[in-house]
Amino acid sequence: MRTFILAEKPSVAKSFAQSLNVRFSIDHYENDEYVITNCIGHLYQACYPEDYDIKLKKWLKDDLPIIPQIFKYKVNESVKTQAKLVSTLLRKEKYNKIIIATDAGREGELIASIVLMMSGIKDKSNVYRFWCSSALTPQVIQNEIKKVKHISEYAGIEKQGYYRAYADWLVGINITRLVTLLSGETLPCGRVKTAVLNEILSRENEVANFVPKNFFEYIALVSDGNKSFNAKMYESVDGKINTQYDKDSLDKNLFLNKIFIVENKDTQMKTVNAEKLLNLTALQKKAFKQLNLTPEQTLSVAQKLYEEYTCLSYPRTPSRVMGTTDVELTKEIFEKFSHSRERYTTFIDKSLFTEKNKNIYNDELLEDHHALIPLAEIPNEATDVEKAVFEIVVKQFFAVFSKPYEYEQTTLYLDCDGKKFIANGKKEKQIGWKSIMQNDDEQVDDEDNNDFSNINTSHLYCKQIKAVAKKTKPKPLYRFDTILSFMENPRDKSTDKKLVGLGTPATRAKILQDLIDDKYIQKSKKNLQVLERGRFLIAQLQKNKCLLPLIDTQTTTDWEEMLARDCNAFYDGIKDFVKNACTTVTIDARQKIKTSVGLCPVCHEEIYESKKNYYCSGYKNGCEFVIWKDVAGASIHKDDVAKLLTGGKTALKKCKSKAGKDFTCMFKLNSENKIEFVFADEKSRN
Repeated sequence: MRTFILAEKPSVAKSFAQSLNVRFSIDHYENDEYVITNCIGHLYQACYPEDYDIKLKKWLKDDLPIIPQIFKYKVNESVKTQAKLVSTLLRKEKYNKIIIATDAGREGELIASIVLMMSGIKDKSNVYRFWCSSALTPQVIQNEIKKVKHISEYAGIEKQGYYRAYADWLVGINITRLVTLLSGETLPCGRVKTAVLNEILSRENEVANFVPKNFFEYIALVSDGNKSFNAKMYESVDGKINTQYDKDSLDKNLFLNKIFIVENKDTQMKTVNAEKLLNLTALQKKAFKQLNLTPEQTLSVAQKLYEEYTCLSYPRTPSRVMGTTDVELTKEIFEKFSHSRERYTTFIDKSLFTEKNKNIYNDELLEDHHALIPLAEIPNEATDVEKAVFEIVVKQFFAVFSKPYEYEQTTLYLDCDGKKFIANGKKEKQIGWKSIMQNDDEQVDDEDNNDFSNINTSHLYCKQIKAVAKKTKPKPLYRFDTILSFMENPRDKSTDKKLVGLGTPATRAKILQDLIDDKYIQKSKKNLQVLERGRFLIAQLQKNKCLLPLIDTQTTTDWEEMLARDCNAFYDGIKDFVKNACTTVTIDARQKIKTSVGLCPVCHEEIYESKKNYYCSGYKNGCEFVIWKDVAGASIHKDDVAKLLTGGKTALKKCKSKAGKDFTCMFKLNSENKIEFVFADEKSRN
């Protein structure tokens, strides 16, 4: 009897086939020993309420809550051909083994389990699990396929997958219908995304309500006659150094040419290691900072690098380490890339290639898949963006095997006529891994970074002193990188306790994209801005005590912990939450919420649609920006406006001149924020 292998993606099925010398036959791989095929992600999807009862197609409050006794699934129409193939092959013959080789994780387990169920496979005595976090090289596949374990050993993960999906269905279906029916506006809700939305809004409100505090810093220019440095006046408050003064009351002329005495000099060597290897979330943050890519865009690129180009390891990984068995693999990759990336090898420390290096090889921190690493050179036909994302991974790989960044930190504590001053200096000793990352990270100006080399500290005097007026600043608005950091490592605001992450590396991009697609948030320059719909939704959830768990980070993470600890208790809690909400909630009914189509390029207020135009909501304050729906006989739609407001061009439009002649052109906004024609010859140039 043969062995059946089910992979999650075509590229993985191909890797198995090549490693096991199995030929392709029409629509799958097979020989005398193996039958190999694949899913295409989710072959089946959860049924909608109307699939259980047609009357539930109409949204009625009296029908809520909708809680199926048994959850049902149906074929995902977009991949129905593959679903039929997989099901047919599974039932075609009696196999010696059915090996599940979907992604090693909760989602992969769920995908395979539903396939088996929908294919009528009830007897699982011959079903085994291929579970591997390493890159699927031929050697790894050949070795690990001999170590497959019975599927029953993964029953806990399978159950978590089902109950998480059930919970998301219950919340998404019931709470969305409830809020929509009571408000009169379609307002999608989710178990995690509403908590993320609330966090973005909370930060936005915090910034808006922030009252800056004015303060002064006294900065002295201290010199030995040849060389100078800056020193700040300070006071010791409760053992802490304070350089901020409420008002400028110092007679600065009294300090001119006065002697500065060094009371203490503290010099320490600092060693900074490179960040760990990247997981998906870390890659998404770097790609946003360096390339201005959304998390969804980065995931899409990474998936292509993995599946189509096969030059990147599995992208949806939560891990930032390798396993102890991956030492030789990383050595091989280093040798493979070191010739084409010689500029990255200047500070390579080959002693780091050892399983004793827990910063890189750590089985205790290894999750479903190891960290992102390059596997092969990216092909020439890849786009510039694809190459840039790939290079981020390559750079990080070389950085972790490089020598540390080392510098000498010196602090001078000075006295001038009884007033205390402090000055900090930094001197690089070894650039190390930073030689690879020199131009990648956002630079932060450090006014306290003085150069003390060749300073005669025994003869210092005040050359100049000034009072610099400053203001306290609020926390910055969330951007894609910072909200990803929050989702990865949320903290309780009252205790600062670290909480379980919101979502997973595989789902965070979709959560954020859903918020954008639902018109709850939008990207404004690099910041995330909550739109009116998002504000209204949060306001309605806040006024109902029973709905507060949906916007509370602590509760959301408690649910995640409960899911891992006790699936039944988790699911019962979600059911109770939904039942309670559907019987006690009150929502403001109001007219249809105006949906913003973007931000005004003049005053940065929201743009709304009217019958004849798209107007700026800042018109009450005198803003005259407007885009008319009819321009030269061509219609301007919402999608066109969105492109125009972000500096883009519309698609080609059929227009008519004042003389009645037909012509085609695109539209864009010029430097004065007026509609401008862009003709075909200009299109070719741009």
